[in-house]
This record gives sequence, C-alpha cells and structure tokens, in this order.
Amino acid sequence: MKMRQLIFALTMFFAAHVLFAAQTKTAKVTGKWQISWEARVGTERDTLELQQTEAKLTGSFEGKVPSPKVSGNVDGQNISLRLDFAGPKPYTIVFTGTLDGEKMSGKFEIPGVAGAYDWHGENIRSTNYTWSAVRLPDAPQTGRTAVHGVAPSQPGPVASRSGKSSEKAQ
Repeated sequence: MKMRQLIFALTMFFAAHVLFAAQTKTAKVTGKWQISWEARVGTERDTLELQQTEAKLTGSFEGKVPSPKVSGNVDGQNISLRLDFAGPKPYTIVFTGTLDGEKMSGKFEIPGVAGAYDWHGENIRSTNYTWSAVRLPDAPQTGRTAVHGVAPSQPGPVASRSGKSSEKAQ
C-alpha cells in the first residue's frame, strides 16, 4: 500500500512540475514585428526588430522618429520594452504587455513626464495609451541580392542603352 502512495505522490509531483514549467516557459520574440501605437497625432506604425538572449531583449527600431536604443525583457508571456530616444530633449517610452502567439499588445507610458504634460505642452495620459504588434514573416533567402528594391527573380524596369527604362520581358 505504501508503495502505491509513494508512486502516486511522485506522479503528482512530476505532473505539477511539468505544468508549472509549461506555464513559465519564456516566449521567443526574436524577429521583426510591426508595432502600432496610439500617439498624440494618431496611430504610429513602425518596425521593431528584436534579438533575444534568454529573457533579455535588444534590438532596433525603424520609424518616422530618430532610432532609439531598444531594450527589454520577457518573463513567460509578459513582455517589457524600453525605447530610449536621444537628442536635445531625450525621452523614453516603456511598453508593457503580453504575448499571444504571433501577436503582442498592452499599454505604454512615458516615464518622468511631470503633471501629465509632455515637453510640447500637450496633455497626455500615458497610462491609457495602448499598443499592439504582429510578427512579420521572415524574408525569403534567395542567395541573390536585390537592386533598387527589386528582387532578382521579380520582373521590373530595366534600363536600356538610351538610359530609359522599360519593363523586363518574361
């Protein structure tokens, strides 16, 4: 009888350990993401490329604003990103949220903005701003280099000897 109880207890312990490990597994977010957020003058849509080492995140940001330093971390399905913008009036945007497969979303804030006004003198309620992102598909690896934004396998304009361009024949 005691042997059955021991086996049952070990089985339950193992099952609980497996379930706990599955719930706390750190999500993988390396890659390019299209991030959108509600800014002062409407929705911003930019590209964020993340690199992940265990739970630590670094990356780059491509958008209308100067490129910030990107850092952050992942804890299970929770994500935190920090964009530090340099310049004469530096500022930081902190994004927090959750991951759901190929999507993530949450809220963001602008720390250190006294009295809920930014340096433009505009009223902000940074804790009410939302954001979302979707993973972008990886670019196909063809081994050939694109010229002027046209991949080698795609038909596109070809310059003639006269300098005028014409459509490439199929």
